Amino acid sequence: MVRRLLKAGHHVTVWNRDPAKAKALQADGATCAQTPTQAVATAEVVITMLTDGAAVGSVLFDQAAAGAMQRGACVIDCSSIAPDIARAHAQRLAEMGIDHIDCPVSGGTIGATEGSLALMAGGNGQRINSLADVFAPLGRLTHVGPHGAGQVCKLANQQIVAITIGAVAVGVERDRRDHKLPNPVGVLDRQVQRHCSADAESEHVGGRHTEVVKHADDVRGEIFGPQRTVDVIGSAVTLKVGGDDPAARRQAG
Repeated sequence: MVRRLLKAGHHVTVWNRDPAKAKALQADGATCAQTPTQAVATAEVVITMLTDGAAVGSVLFDQAAAGAMQRGACVIDCSSIAPDIARAHAQRLAEMGIDHIDCPVSGGTIGATEGSLALMAGGNGQRINSLADVFAPLGRLTHVGPHGAGQVCKLANQQIVAITIGAVAVGVERDRRDHKLPNPVGVLDRQVQRHCSADAESEHVGGRHTEVVKHADDVRGEIFGPQRTVDVIGSAVTLKVGGDDPAARRQAG
């Protein structure tokens, strides 16, 4: 995602909890910040891409990144976290004069590289539209509703993926048994267990999405209802986005 913004002509500053990951982007033109507060101090847009809600809260609040942002800045959280946590972050940031958009993505590393991610945005529609130039290099943006709706949409997406994988696995296994075909070293069984376990704490269904799975009941019935400088914090990456026209640049951290 950082490289896509750089290729679009934006100036990008990155910060990551693992400095090596941020440093790897220097060769592509990114600038590395030493701390999240340094990264966001002059940012108009801050993009976070972190493991879970606790990590997002830690970087924004415990490590004082939000406190270092200027009023009127906007946090775009591309992490996959629980909808209620996303809404809580939005409210807390609003009290500090900072906008918030929850915008989890789907498409994997290929989608990120090709700029074809599905971006599911929850928040103020007018604010989301104002950041079209930031979203455009990353993929296809859809405003799905108010704060938290992006996470609800991502949860639905993951449930569909899990159900599809399970259905295909069951079909293949039934065909194998009907035709008395050998099970190739139990590979299928292991894949079914990894991807389709009913246990929310299992490696694949749980893992980084455990928090969302645990909050599934909380979201039932909900309705989905010029170049700039941007900072993106991902695991955490900070993107500074800006063009060559000084009037069009916005500082980021």
